[in-house]
Amino acid sequence: MTFGYEGLGRLTSGRIAGPIDPIGAAQTASTIYGYDLRVGRLTVWTSGSTTMSYEWDGRGQPDQDGPRGVDVRRVQSRGRLGETHPKARPVGRGCGWWNCGSVGMLEIKDVERLLGPSPWGSDVRSFGEVEAAWGIKLPPDFKSVGLSYGDALISDFLFICGPETMAEKGEWMSGYVRRGKSRTIPRSVLPDRGGILLWGHTIEGDRLFLEDRDSGVWTVSAFRRNWGDWYESSLPVIDWLVGVFDGEVAKDWMPEWPDRHWFETD
Repeated sequence: MTFGYEGLGRLTSGRIAGPIDPIGAAQTASTIYGYDLRVGRLTVWTSGSTTMSYEWDGRGQPDQDGPRGVDVRRVQSRGRLGETHPKARPVGRGCGWWNCGSVGMLEIKDVERLLGPSPWGSDVRSFGEVEAAWGIKLPPDFKSVGLSYGDALISDFLFICGPETMAEKGEWMSGYVRRGKSRTIPRSVLPDRGGILLWGHTIEGDRLFLEDRDSGVWTVSAFRRNWGDWYESSLPVIDWLVGVFDGEVAKDWMPEWPDRHWFETD
């Protein structure tokens, strides 16, 4: 089997022998895959003379009245198909061997399944002051993560910004980039108008960002310090975190996680 990939690691073509294509037909011809790059969804699949298109409704759900949509998030992260597809699982009619659903449909409970309860318990926390000071509305999925696990270092490696630390860290990074100190971070950083959102970092100096893709979806990007490069994914923050803590996303620059996570909040 052979595969082709584009710059962000998404599958673009493949040649596979055996009944593992999206409709279960024996595939011996080359296959071409097309994506909506803004949100990372598969839109067309072509093998020989057969073409299947995939349609999505406004909520990112597969269109129930037309061809079935397919979630390709386990293929389009920087991992390669050979590493990820054995873990994909059929979830609904017409899904074949793909992990079906849609990017952005995971919830904070999926993070809790991996990390355990919030270290803040029942504390009442809010990003209201940050949003008022910056004149923006933070992405709702990030807010759920930041309220539950923000202002905490997870398992001695990954820090997530929360209501107590986001303003200070974001404003410092915004000024750093504005003054031309970074040769790698390609865009301005909030609170600068139209900037990307700094939402966390690792103890190795990697900086984690969210970028507004103008579709209502903010996806994870990062400055990777040890690599000296700019990383981009097509995943929203919850999907990305679940993939990271499941050991399926960013495996080349994330650690091997413990069986049980702990938090430092001081």
